[in-house]
Amino acid sequence: MKVGDVVVALDGQEIKNANDLPVRISTMKPGTKAKLTVLRDGKERDIMVTVAENEDDKAASTTPNKQDASGKLGVSVRPLNEQELKELDLTSGLLVTEVRAAAAEAGLMPRDIILSANGKTVKTVSDLRRAVSGADKVALLVQRQNSRIFIAVNLK
Repeated sequence: MKVGDVVVALDGQEIKNANDLPVRISTMKPGTKAKLTVLRDGKERDIMVTVAENEDDKAASTTPNKQDASGKLGVSVRPLNEQELKELDLTSGLLVTEVRAAAAEAGLMPRDIILSANGKTVKTVSDLRRAVSGADKVALLVQRQNSRIFIAVNLK
């Protein structure tokens, strides 16, 4: 796997939101082979993986100017202002103000900051529209509080 890969299916079954994959993987025994379908550079690819034991789990068990970016995506966003960019130590990003439809189903949330779509930096609503235009799926790099996560959104 590479940085930016977004898992969209496990053994041929669609991953519906950001919580789906860890839940499904947790039911598999270490050593189990699985096929992950990932979205990389806007294209799906299959990768064979072997489920490993999570050492963290083992330790834990013992102890206003918004715009609609796309009807298909189902999100309203606005560019971050200069003060927000400075506070967050970012050079660009779109603040999610409303989530519905495909974006909500995928796990995108209000107050998330979209940094890129399908590997392309988004600075404006138009950038996001262009990245989504004509795509069946989009991989969003999102900043949520102090973490960055990838969210795959099925646009079909």
